[in-house]
Amino acid sequence: SAFVRQTSLAPRDRLSDGQCVCAWAKSTIEVMAASEPAESPMEQAAPLGPLPQIRRLRVCLLGGTPDGCAFQPGIGKLDIASAFLRGLTADRPSEADPILDLGFDHGVFERAWWELLTLKEVLEDDHDPVIARWGIGPLSVWDVEGRLRYDRRNPGEATPPFDHDPTEDCASLCAGSASKLHFGHKRSPGVLRPFRESLVAAGHDISALESVQQDLCKIAKEKPRELVRKERPCQGILASFARYSPEVGDLQGCGTVFLHVFAPESRPLGCQRNVAMLYAAAPNSWTHRGQLPGTFLLALSAAGSNIARLVREYNRLAGDQPAPEAWERAMWWQTDLRAQVEYHFCDKSLRIERYFREKIVGQEDGWLDMEIVKSFHRLVFSGVSVQEELLDCLKDSKCVDTKVGEDGKAFVRRAGGKPLPDLGESRKRRFGGGEVPWGKRRSANSDDPTCWDFVRKGICPRGASCRYVHAAPGEQPAAGAVEGGAAPSAEGAPDAVGGDP
Repeated sequence: SAFVRQTSLAPRDRLSDGQCVCAWAKSTIEVMAASEPAESPMEQAAPLGPLPQIRRLRVCLLGGTPDGCAFQPGIGKLDIASAFLRGLTADRPSEADPILDLGFDHGVFERAWWELLTLKEVLEDDHDPVIARWGIGPLSVWDVEGRLRYDRRNPGEATPPFDHDPTEDCASLCAGSASKLHFGHKRSPGVLRPFRESLVAAGHDISALESVQQDLCKIAKEKPRELVRKERPCQGILASFARYSPEVGDLQGCGTVFLHVFAPESRPLGCQRNVAMLYAAAPNSWTHRGQLPGTFLLALSAAGSNIARLVREYNRLAGDQPAPEAWERAMWWQTDLRAQVEYHFCDKSLRIERYFREKIVGQEDGWLDMEIVKSFHRLVFSGVSVQEELLDCLKDSKCVDTKVGEDGKAFVRRAGGKPLPDLGESRKRRFGGGEVPWGKRRSANSDDPTCWDFVRKGICPRGASCRYVHAAPGEQPAAGAVEGGAAPSAEGAPDAVGGDP
């Protein structure tokens, strides 16, 4: 009524009747819109609905280039699979953890798991295993509960990105590109191409999905070790999640793991059991050049832990379970720190990397000041500020010992005061269920002065320029042999080069 009174007092000499009605209707709509509360973005979008839980996670091998053919120099696939499995099984499994379905890669996952289980049994022995003792979690619990499965195929075959007929809700891990966080192009080699083709066939917009990952990466870095999300970020996606772990290190594109939950109408292969996809990248020899093996292996282990914890937190959210509390997140962080310190004090690291080896040499009984460990750049990047944090995480370690002196200074050493590894000791390999040393390689600068070309063939192709003795071991060289490079012929015998007697 107040609005009607105001319009009735308005001057009508300049407006026609039709113009007055239009102005009145327009003003009425504006007043009603201003009086009603504005809808939030969640109310404008379609209801999200319940999120499916991930019961099985299909895992592929990380650490290679996008084409899957080049890995870090000096590191074998067994070491890569072992480090990745250490991270995936670092924590005790719970109801929120999925079954790990390990992809086929010529049996490397199965062999690495067997080696880790064997290593768990001989931790108290003086036996020096092939695989280093670091970052070992509750492997027996994972094994007894049957939490690991293997995809066995014929040589030359590969595990497809998604299962055609899964028996339970599952997600697949895509080994992505650390440089661009993208899905490649239609001619990309390696694992990116089948993932891209499956997503395109399901009706997903690849460019929009790549933009979502770029945005989530920035958000996750602002909240490390926490689960961040975007609801309905693009067509065909119910929600996207991300988790950033500083323990991976300052490596481009490697610290964040992404989880995309598919809408029911956009699930790959038309199967309703393919509910989600994970995207993770690990350091490789192309994007991250000049990295030490320790940086590479520790990043793989931390990436595996980050993947396992992302899925665990998501399953709790989807199952209406409480989020991890502060004490549980602190235990996860301590597990990662313990794995880092144990690796730096293991034989494999001390043979290759010089930093801690040079610090330990000359120390009484091998005790190293904890401040030196705390100031190491990898631990600084993980957020270690005081030595008490390292003492707390290493108290249950079986690979290192710790103590606190009378002056309050903390020290750490190899378990039992084990001496540093001998750099001249030959490498070992598995053979017939035991360990045998590799054969020593013949060095070019040998101390043997004998010219074996002359001894075996009777003539030296280098002639007088040969640096070695033209005689059998223990014999005096003949002058003609040294000067001309040919063995002297005996009387009545054929010439060394050829001819009649």
